[in-house]
Amino acid sequence: MMHEQLQLSALQIRERYTFAVLGALTLWHIIIFRREYLLHAPAVFAAALALFATAVGVDMLEEQMVWRFGNWAYLMEDGPKWLGIAMWSFWHVSYAFYVNDRKGAA
Repeated sequence: MMHEQLQLSALQIRERYTFAVLGALTLWHIIIFRREYLLHAPAVFAAALALFATAVGVDMLEEQMVWRFGNWAYLMEDGPKWLGIAMWSFWHVSYAFYVNDRKGAA
Protein backbone atom coordinates (compact mmCIF):
# COMPACT_ATOMS: atom_id res chain seq x y z
CA MET A 1 0.00 0.00 0.00
CA MET A 2 2.99 2.32 0.41
CA HIS A 3 3.31 2.87 -3.30
CA GLU A 4 -0.41 3.60 -3.60
CA GLN A 5 -0.84 5.99 -0.66
CA LEU A 6 2.31 7.56 0.75
CA GLN A 7 4.31 8.09 -2.41
CA LEU A 8 1.50 9.58 -4.47
CA SER A 9 0.00 11.91 -1.87
CA ALA A 10 2.76 12.86 0.56
CA LEU A 11 5.98 12.37 -1.37
CA GLN A 12 4.72 13.15 -4.89
CA ILE A 13 6.72 10.27 -6.36
CA ARG A 14 5.43 8.60 -9.51
CA GLU A 15 4.49 4.95 -9.20
CA ARG A 16 6.83 3.78 -11.93
CA TYR A 17 9.82 5.17 -10.02
CA THR A 18 8.74 3.26 -6.94
CA PHE A 19 8.49 0.07 -9.02
CA ALA A 20 11.94 0.74 -10.46
CA VAL A 21 13.46 1.14 -6.99
CA LEU A 22 11.68 -1.97 -5.70
CA GLY A 23 12.87 -3.91 -8.74
CA ALA A 24 16.46 -2.75 -8.27
CA LEU A 25 16.39 -3.65 -4.58
CA THR A 26 14.94 -7.07 -5.37
CA LEU A 27 17.62 -7.70 -7.99
CA TRP A 28 20.34 -6.61 -5.54
CA HIS A 29 18.90 -8.96 -2.90
CA ILE A 30 18.85 -11.87 -5.37
CA ILE A 31 22.46 -11.21 -6.40
CA ILE A 32 23.66 -11.02 -2.80
CA PHE A 33 21.86 -14.21 -1.71
CA ARG A 34 21.99 -16.14 -5.00
CA ARG A 35 23.90 -19.05 -3.48
CA GLU A 36 21.16 -19.68 -0.92
CA TYR A 37 18.42 -19.38 -3.52
CA LEU A 38 20.16 -21.80 -5.88
CA LEU A 39 21.11 -24.19 -3.08
CA HIS A 40 17.73 -24.68 -1.46
CA ALA A 41 14.37 -25.07 -3.27
CA PRO A 42 15.03 -22.78 -6.24
CA ALA A 43 11.64 -23.69 -7.75
CA VAL A 44 9.82 -22.35 -4.68
CA PHE A 45 11.84 -19.15 -4.83
CA ALA A 46 11.18 -18.80 -8.57
CA ALA A 47 7.45 -19.35 -8.02
CA ALA A 48 7.37 -16.65 -5.34
CA LEU A 49 9.22 -14.25 -7.61
CA ALA A 50 6.90 -15.01 -10.54
CA LEU A 51 3.83 -14.43 -8.38
CA PHE A 52 5.19 -11.10 -7.15
CA ALA A 53 6.00 -10.09 -10.73
CA THR A 54 2.46 -10.99 -11.77
CA ALA A 55 1.04 -8.83 -8.98
CA VAL A 56 3.23 -5.90 -10.00
CA GLY A 57 2.28 -6.34 -13.66
CA VAL A 58 -1.42 -6.36 -12.83
CA ASP A 59 -0.94 -3.33 -10.57
CA MET A 60 0.71 -1.43 -13.42
CA LEU A 61 -2.33 -2.19 -15.59
CA GLU A 62 -4.82 -1.42 -12.82
CA GLU A 63 -6.89 1.15 -14.68
CA GLN A 64 -7.42 -1.12 -17.67
CA MET A 65 -8.05 -4.11 -15.42
CA VAL A 66 -10.68 -2.34 -13.31
CA TRP A 67 -12.41 -1.05 -16.43
CA ARG A 68 -12.54 -4.53 -17.93
CA PHE A 69 -12.99 -6.81 -14.90
CA GLY A 70 -14.48 -4.52 -12.24
CA ASN A 71 -13.83 -5.58 -8.66
CA TRP A 72 -12.30 -8.86 -9.87
CA ALA A 73 -9.22 -6.86 -10.86
CA TYR A 74 -8.31 -6.46 -7.18
CA LEU A 75 -8.42 -10.22 -6.72
CA MET A 76 -6.26 -10.60 -9.82
CA GLU A 77 -3.64 -8.37 -8.18
CA ASP A 78 -3.94 -9.40 -4.54
CA GLY A 79 -4.25 -13.14 -5.25
CA PRO A 80 -0.77 -13.51 -6.76
CA LYS A 81 0.63 -11.06 -4.20
CA TRP A 82 -0.60 -13.13 -1.24
CA LEU A 83 0.38 -16.42 -2.86
CA GLY A 84 3.84 -14.92 -3.47
CA ILE A 85 4.07 -13.88 0.17
CA ALA A 86 3.07 -17.40 1.22
CA MET A 87 5.66 -18.98 -1.09
CA TRP A 88 8.34 -16.53 0.07
CA SER A 89 7.53 -17.31 3.70
CA PHE A 90 7.52 -21.05 2.99
CA TRP A 91 10.95 -20.78 1.38
CA HIS A 92 12.38 -18.93 4.38
CA VAL A 93 10.91 -21.35 6.92
CA SER A 94 12.06 -24.41 4.98
CA TYR A 95 15.53 -22.86 4.54
CA ALA A 96 15.73 -22.23 8.29
CA PHE A 97 14.95 -25.90 8.95
CA TYR A 98 17.48 -26.91 6.29
CA VAL A 99 20.24 -24.83 7.87
CA ASN A 100 19.33 -26.07 11.34
CA ASP A 101 19.49 -29.71 10.17
CA ARG A 102 22.90 -29.11 8.56
CA LYS A 103 24.26 -27.57 11.76
CA GLY A 104 22.91 -30.48 13.81
CA ALA A 105 24.54 -33.03 11.48
CA ALA A 106 27.93 -31.36 11.74
